[in-house]
Amino acid sequence: MATLESVQPVLMVRDVAASILFYQLLGFEQKSSRSDAPLLLEPRSVIRRGARASSTFTIPTATVCISTEIYEEDLVMPTLLILDMQIGMTWPKSGVRNNPQAESVIAELLGTWRARGAPVVHVRHISRTPGSPFWPGQPGVEFQPSLAPLEAEHVVEKNVPDAFINTGLERWLHARGQSSIVVVGVSTNNSVESTARTAGNLGFRTYVVADGTFAFEKPDFRGVHRSADDVHAMALANLHGEYATVISSHEARNVA
Repeated sequence: MATLESVQPVLMVRDVAASILFYQLLGFEQKSSRSDAPLLLEPRSVIRRGARASSTFTIPTATVCISTEIYEEDLVMPTLLILDMQIGMTWPKSGVRNNPQAESVIAELLGTWRARGAPVVHVRHISRTPGSPFWPGQPGVEFQPSLAPLEAEHVVEKNVPDAFINTGLERWLHARGQSSIVVVGVSTNNSVESTARTAGNLGFRTYVVADGTFAFEKPDFRGVHRSADDVHAMALANLHGEYATVISSHEARNVA
């Protein structure tokens, strides 16, 4: 695990594995005397596959410069995991929600992942409850057209909020050498939270995109009404630093 103590003011990293580690923004923790909180580094430029490139990361006490030859077979990109973005989620009976821009954010991230040839997994909920928007055989269960999977993209169907339960998702990721995922979709306190918790517990480096997820208003256990923003924020708080790292879509685009 690299730490700030091991980084000189300018460090040229020529080892491919180490460069990839930095590039994916994974495994670098701040261990300076000022703070022991995890530090997410944001690259000013992106390492492109198949060509020599460099990427500069600015951090509070040092600048890390990465210069290496990156080849297609050496670079493992994180998986974009899109949860439950189905037509039924757009119906009014779903309730009052937050983050109305989430669909456009997810579409932009999906475009970024596709452009960079990074892996994408689309997760669809198939309900076992008659009358559910996700009951098989009716329009609500279908993917939203703007976020529909391409033929070559992997689709997972689940029956519970957690996308890892009885779906083979863990096996699919491991078979492709995937150790990190970026989670978007709905709802933050349900499928997103349960999936991210399991991913973290299974050892995947898990990132949840705050503006690429959303929740619905609901009463809490004491019957107190909570806004969609409150529900969303609490779910993210439950995840951050424990099971996952919560990031913005801007930061997520620099991961791919």
